[in-house]
Amino acid sequence: MKILRFDRKSGLIKILITNNLDLWHLSRIIKPKDKIIAKSLRSVFIRRGEKKEKVGKKLMKLGIEVEKIELEKERLRVIGRIREAPEEVKLGSFHSLDLKVGTIFFLQKEWEEEELKRLEFAQMKIKEKRETLNEFFLHLAKQDGFSIYGKEEVKKVSSTGAIKVLIVCEDNMMEKDVERMMEEVRERGGEIILASKKDKLGKKFCKTYGIGAILRFRVY
Repeated sequence: MKILRFDRKSGLIKILITNNLDLWHLSRIIKPKDKIIAKSLRSVFIRRGEKKEKVGKKLMKLGIEVEKIELEKERLRVIGRIREAPEEVKLGSFHSLDLKVGTIFFLQKEWEEEELKRLEFAQMKIKEKRETLNEFFLHLAKQDGFSIYGKEEVKKVSSTGAIKVLIVCEDNMMEKDVERMMEEVRERGGEIILASKKDKLGKKFCKTYGIGAILRFRVY
């Protein structure tokens, strides 16, 4: 996540989404009544006599008041009523914004301390993903006790502060028990990366392990 602008007084922040993990963080930062401003496609109608006729979709800047969010694999859907729009759009009507990697948008809200901490955490520079996966597999090969895998094994230590880096296959990111482990690791200063099936090491990790961790110290 990259913060492009932040006015603490007004609570307005401009964000660039840089990876899918950002979507998970944003799903916990964005709340009902917050305001989101982003470019989005919206159906455009013209009036012909007494009827309105749809003439296609137009990319436009819309501001919505959030009512609901839905985290999906590669996008965060934010649903709410339109509060700012070009004159051809009816204010108060519903619209859904799709936030995904590469999206730049504005968020305005009353910030809580925990949300600011999460924002700071989301901007942390972690080790390059390939390097991290290499380290995970290296510890496994050495059988030195610094790499663990599997939900049950990771769950046992996620609340202890022993996890230096939590690695999660992006397909498993939205599972409730996995999300709880991610929160526990974040709260204790650990790093989190998502493994993707789109690259060779990530595919190997997702197929064989699904969730794993590199430890600060051995626990067994």
